[in-house]
Amino acid sequence: LSCPPSSRCVRTAPSFDEPDRTSATSLNRLPSAACFLSKTSTAAPPSTHDGSSSVARAMAQARSAAPARRNLSSIIDADSGKLATQGYHYTSMALIPLTPLAFVLSPSSYCLPVDLALGVVIPLHAHIGMNYVMTDYVKKFVGKAAVGPSRYIMLGATGITMAGLLKLNLSGPGVTESVKSLWRKKE
Repeated sequence: LSCPPSSRCVRTAPSFDEPDRTSATSLNRLPSAACFLSKTSTAAPPSTHDGSSSVARAMAQARSAAPARRNLSSIIDADSGKLATQGYHYTSMALIPLTPLAFVLSPSSYCLPVDLALGVVIPLHAHIGMNYVMTDYVKKFVGKAAVGPSRYIMLGATGITMAGLLKLNLSGPGVTESVKSLWRKKE
């Protein structure tokens, strides 16, 4: 179960204009499990010819490479890691359609779900973004020891902001109507 030296474990995939065939020639174009494992594993070759031990080894490697569970420290340290960056980008992308949609739907009852979503997405986006700012500037102006307490303060401010926006959305005019009232003439 090894790759032929001429292929170097890179085989061409069938083109889109070819008909889908299940013949041996089209199946030979697909990379084999042995090719994949020879690139990713340094363990001894499988003892059986059916490849079952190579599949088990590949699955064990995938399980061991799984990311660790997120805990409270990752919420407080919201600017570290790939998940935080993705979260920041996802909240940015969520705000792009939600903000204009809220202004178009307001003052109807259809705006409530959008306002509730904005009440979660805006504070979450601000929390992650402010953690980036705190990482860069708190240790420069206040000291390295102040970064940890400032993150706890930011977490508290984010929680209070979410609770306030939830109350505004459920018992008040909502986030969108409150923002729109800033540009209305007072009577």
